[in-house]
Amino acid sequence: MKNLVFVEKSKPVNQCARIMLEKKIGSLIIGSEEKLEGILTKTDIIQYFAKNHVGENKVVDIKNPGYIFIPTEASLSQVIQKMLENKISRIIVVNQKSEPVGIISFRDFFRISLQLGSEEDVTEANVLSGKLRSGFLSENGFGGVSLARDVMTQNIIAVDADDDLGMVCKVMLDNQVNGVFVKEKEGRTGIVSKTDVVQVLALKE
Repeated sequence: MKNLVFVEKSKPVNQCARIMLEKKIGSLIIGSEEKLEGILTKTDIIQYFAKNHVGENKVVDIKNPGYIFIPTEASLSQVIQKMLENKISRIIVVNQKSEPVGIISFRDFFRISLQLGSEEDVTEANVLSGKLRSGFLSENGFGGVSLARDVMTQNIIAVDADDDLGMVCKVMLDNQVNGVFVKEKEGRTGIVSKTDVVQVLALKE
């Protein structure tokens, strides 16, 4: 559990974005300990960006070095270890031709942990800190026998590098996802997430 971070309701949204990044948190409490008035999340910031900053930035403006990928035949334990090593919350799954065919996020881990193990088997905090339960790591457990292709979300939502970032925010909101796949004309690829948009907003005056 993390301590609550409070901000006044008059605080500019870009300053709230900076606080989220500095504190490495996904939400802020509006008000004070004596009077709670609401909560501001990354999704709220995405909605704000989509409404107020259309036409100001393109996807290509985000300095994303690319994406981490895993083959379809990788075991779930290998997938989660690679995410741990790279400190990422989603990973692209590629076929034998190195073509992106799916994506795995923490939401998928929550789902499979409820189906095959315990809901305590994996949390984002445990993955990023290395505290994983045996169900995911054991070669004899479901983490060793379940494959990336069995868990991945197959319908990858993709946008172009030249697309407006405000429009991309709307795509994330409409599809209820935290990140989308990006493919540039030169063949380079990457992922744009809600956190990337928060970073862009934090730099605005």
